[in-house]
Amino acid sequence: VILAIDTATPRGGIALWRDGRLLTQSLLTVPREHSRQLF
Repeated sequence: VILAIDTATPRGGIALWRDGRLLTQSLLTVPREHSRQLF
């Protein structure tokens, strides 16, 4: 599971990935460089 958090924009955004698939996303598209591997 990858939780991606966009901190590069004022509004920000989050996305949840699993096995390369986007499970859920809110607000903005999240740049890969702001992603963090959780599990």
